[in-house]
Amino acid sequence: MNGLLMWGLVLPVLLVVAGVLVWLRKRNGPR
Repeated sequence: MNGLLMWGLVLPVLLVVAGVLVWLRKRNGPR
């Protein structure tokens, strides 16, 4: 498996996970 291909698959997943975490934090509201 090519390293570049692996990053092409992993990077979008990391971006989605980061977006979900930010969304959950905003939804919970500031503490």
